[in-house]
Amino acid sequence: MIPINPGERTSPMDSSTIGLLDRSRTAIDTEFARIVDELTRRGFLTGAAGAAALVGLSACGDQSSSGRGHKDMWTFADDTGHQVSLPSAPKRVAALNDPLGESLWSAGIHVIATRSRDSAFEKVGATPAELDAVVYFAKANGLPDLELLATARPDLIVDNTSDGHSLDAVSKAPQISTIAPVVGINQNSQSFDEAMASIGRLATALGVATADSTARRDYQDQVRKLSAALDAKPGLRVAFLFGGTDGLRLEVADQWPGLRTLTDLGMNIEPASASGAFSDLSWENAPDLRADALVWVAELPVPTQPLWQRMPAIKAGQFLNLQAQMNLLTYANYTQVLGHITTLVQRSQPGVAPH
Repeated sequence: MIPINPGERTSPMDSSTIGLLDRSRTAIDTEFARIVDELTRRGFLTGAAGAAALVGLSACGDQSSSGRGHKDMWTFADDTGHQVSLPSAPKRVAALNDPLGESLWSAGIHVIATRSRDSAFEKVGATPAELDAVVYFAKANGLPDLELLATARPDLIVDNTSDGHSLDAVSKAPQISTIAPVVGINQNSQSFDEAMASIGRLATALGVATADSTARRDYQDQVRKLSAALDAKPGLRVAFLFGGTDGLRLEVADQWPGLRTLTDLGMNIEPASASGAFSDLSWENAPDLRADALVWVAELPVPTQPLWQRMPAIKAGQFLNLQAQMNLLTYANYTQVLGHITTLVQRSQPGVAPH
């Protein structure tokens, strides 16, 4: 699943690129400060700032992950371990990236603001009329427009946390937390099942009727089918990858939600771990990849060059093109994803690749 939003994991950068990014971040922080100051003078943040002051680790009250605390306060402990406390349950929720907004929408949390009108929102049941009412706050250059976000008047903002400790967007732009309280949902360093459980906790805390209960049951049925298929093919090794003219990039099993879940189900994924989210493979070494089956995970053309054709999995016809389908973290989508992978496992034989 290749990153599709600013701030997500990308390939290593050279020193010149890092320097450009540092200068860009300085400019962004300056711009954020100017916008927040202007919004404060206009009165946009008057109510939100008071609510935001309640964000943090609660020193008293109910320490449960969600629900009501002392004196009927609404509380929620997010995936960073911080607890947010508000006078009442939030009604207007914004998402700081589109994949997170889509996952929230699928669970019944219809966001009132997100970065852009991504086509995947329609895949989770959003109607054109509903999407017309959403505030999209990404500028043409991809940077967030805080003034637009503030005009949506959210009373809760949801950010991603890639490491389970810090908030992705807010760590780069702390001014966001002056608009409304922020909670973090981990969609990177935990499994798909754990990420969806976190979203389910938030939906329950918000009093939202779970919209994906049927999809969740279908997903669990598909999990059982895939688990049985894997049990019948011990030793089968699978790689999830994409690439281009310079070589291939393999997704590291312990760095992606979907791959973590597949590993939990017993799939042997190459590579199982590495120092980053990707492991690079040159075309010269591609035929020696220790994978019996391959899954393509990007909206990029599948290679046609001779070294690709020489890979054992390709020669054996043990290949699946998922494009970028694994990026959308919803029960309905992952039921389809696991269905395709189950079929691949059933028709693949272990031992075709070098051992």
